[in-house]
Amino acid sequence: VGEHSNWEAEQLRHRLLVAESARALWFMRPELLSWLCREVDERVAMDRIMGLQPLFDGLVEPALLSPRGGPPRQRRR
Repeated sequence: VGEHSNWEAEQLRHRLLVAESARALWFMRPELLSWLCREVDERVAMDRIMGLQPLFDGLVEPALLSPRGGPPRQRRR
């Protein structure tokens, strides 16, 4: 959230700081993505959010870390 001092940034910063678990932080990603998209290009914002995923390895259920909430699927050809 950086150094922004508007009300929304303060609310998000507070929610991130008082999150009770890694799982709670994991589920805040969409809100953080939405906020980031106002500051940077959507692709850059998504790259930043996806870059957080390794920080959650071993802290949240593996199913949450996979793209579809389950094992990777085979692509159709």
